[in-house]
Amino acid sequence: MFTENNFAFRHADGFGRHDFVGDGVLQHAVLMNARFVSKRVISNDGLVGLHGHARDFAQQLTRGIQLFGIDAGRHTEKLLANLQRHDDFFQRRIAGTLWIAALFGKFNWHVTDAFTVSPGIRFNYDEKSGYYSSVVTGTASDGTRQLVLFTGPYANDPWIVDQRGVRAPQFYAPTLAKSNVSYDLNLSYQLDEKLLAFASYAKTFKSGGINLNGVPADNAGVPILAAGTIKPEDVSDYELGLKSQFLDGRATVNLTGFWTVIKNYQANVNNGALGLVRGYLANAGKVQVRGFEAEVSIIPFDGASAYANGTYNDHSYVTFLDAPCPPELSGGNTGTPISAPGTPGGNSPTNCNISGQWLPGISNWSFSWGGEYATPANFAGKEGEVYFGYDASFRSKFSSNASRSLYTDVDGYSLHNFRLGFRTPGGVDFSLWLRNALDQDYFEQLAVTPRRNVSYQVFILV
Repeated sequence: MFTENNFAFRHADGFGRHDFVGDGVLQHAVLMNARFVSKRVISNDGLVGLHGHARDFAQQLTRGIQLFGIDAGRHTEKLLANLQRHDDFFQRRIAGTLWIAALFGKFNWHVTDAFTVSPGIRFNYDEKSGYYSSVVTGTASDGTRQLVLFTGPYANDPWIVDQRGVRAPQFYAPTLAKSNVSYDLNLSYQLDEKLLAFASYAKTFKSGGINLNGVPADNAGVPILAAGTIKPEDVSDYELGLKSQFLDGRATVNLTGFWTVIKNYQANVNNGALGLVRGYLANAGKVQVRGFEAEVSIIPFDGASAYANGTYNDHSYVTFLDAPCPPELSGGNTGTPISAPGTPGGNSPTNCNISGQWLPGISNWSFSWGGEYATPANFAGKEGEVYFGYDASFRSKFSSNASRSLYTDVDGYSLHNFRLGFRTPGGVDFSLWLRNALDQDYFEQLAVTPRRNVSYQVFILV
């Protein structure tokens, strides 16, 4: 059970104009969880188990007040030119239950002393249900305070229409009941004492879910119920590789090729309902990641060690037809025809087809390397060793946005770190470290957000 009071006040202009947004949030939730896990080892080469999980959250209540000034309409979509003052009082109630049950087993079959077959299987059942209810109170253009609705005498009032575009009343009760079977098969063959070949295939599922944060609606305000549930991700993973040791175990070389395909990929998508670009979690289509990796480590002499790892990733959305658009194709009006990127006052698409584009956060090439040297020493009366280490990494260009943008690609970079310290067999470790020793400027993520020249925020958490 938890209660949260959260108040945020923002003023985005230093010239006395009423670009003001105030949010007040009161949340109260009751959460109940129950878990059960049982495993039984039937031999040294297998186990079976049962897993259960139940969760119930009774209610969450959120109240919010928003005030938008005359200039805020320039920067907030759907606050149109005729909107001089917009305020609303918003109430939201959410409740739901979750049940998960799974039966699983894993076994090793030693066909010969060198060849082992390891199958595994998991039977899974998910059941989820809940409801979402939101009530919005706003102001019509004649000053009348009332419920914001899609029907009634004020349904077409311009202020009410704009308020519905920012926050609309809604009720829906999604349910999801899914069962699936995950399985894997691992094959390993000991070619000799220091060389192992392996291959594996795994079919797994990422649990589906229900959207309890509002879904798009049609022009009559009816929730699009198909958006209330998310199907499980269907994941197929293939691997093929070699593991080897040389120089009496002082050198290790591992090589792996991999190919992962995900169907019903879960991601944020956009819907142009009511002319408002609304993001929500849904099944976006299909993605794949394939490539190879190599791992090398060596102990050239006592006290010294070194390593180097490298990975190549070929990654892409195979199909993603209704993705959020990149910044250069966002922020305009929602009419037609679609304007060229960056056209002032132009029209932007409500969603974009990004099939074939990169996945976010993944580089085509990545490497890491380093080493350490340690020698016996005595420090403050304690026996141990002094060590010096070096670690470095490199990654090539990658996209930091779900939809690749010329503004959010991050150029490749390398980082170099050093460490010097003393440690004992008992676990005591003193160290000095220097990270990013070459003072490399780099980004982990780039984002494009609207911002005025002067802004400040105050948050009060109780």
